[in-house]
Amino acid sequence: MYGTTPGRRLAVAGVLTAAIAWSVWVTGFAPSQWDLSAVREFVAGMFPPDWTVLPTVIAKMGETIGIAFLGTLIAFLLAFPLSFAAARGLSPDWIGAPVRGVAAFFRAIPEILWALLFLVATDLGNISGILALAAHNVGILTKLMAEVYEAAPAGPQEAVLSTGAAPAAVVWHGILPWSLPHLFSHLFFRFECNIRTATVLGLVGAGGIGHLLMLHRSLLQYDRMLVDTLGILALVLLSDALGALVRRQVT
Repeated sequence: MYGTTPGRRLAVAGVLTAAIAWSVWVTGFAPSQWDLSAVREFVAGMFPPDWTVLPTVIAKMGETIGIAFLGTLIAFLLAFPLSFAAARGLSPDWIGAPVRGVAAFFRAIPEILWALLFLVATDLGNISGILALAAHNVGILTKLMAEVYEAAPAGPQEAVLSTGAAPAAVVWHGILPWSLPHLFSHLFFRFECNIRTATVLGLVGAGGIGHLLMLHRSLLQYDRMLVDTLGILALVLLSDALGALVRRQVT
């Protein structure tokens, strides 16, 4: 913190120390109470891995990708029209403000809570994971896409307006051509994130490889859990590489 006074640095250090002490107290964080022998037993039980479960793991990896893809696609199809209504300057406030409020509500609820809600309505399975991702991401994509429209340069819009075009034509020819690469970049990034999230949702019964991991954990099949974990790692690395490649192509 260059340029600050010693008193201010001391105050910041005091606040940070107090925050750490409070966090340790309120969470009961005590490494001395950790049972490392149980950890060693858990890790030892993973070896050698049971590769007989690999075909099932690969199938569940595909299932997880499908959950993430459909959840992202549904969210995009809903968010695309909503984003125009939410964008300031493209719609009146009496429309935009409620839409922005609804979008904020949907993204404020974590995917895992949406999954628990849909599990009650649809029972265990992939559909609850798809709907959970769609519900959360429609709020996120509506906000991100609306902000892209708001940041669009004024020049192309003024050029289209000067021809006497209708507002819809201004959006179509003056905003969307500049916005599309940014929209697709956000879309693919959310898909990449949703692959990870779909894995976590499986832990509560929402399908995919996370559900398989939960099943093997409940049966104490640690050797199969290792194969599940390696599958999850491969899935995350693949999604990172694919997402980076796609974003480079569209931006």
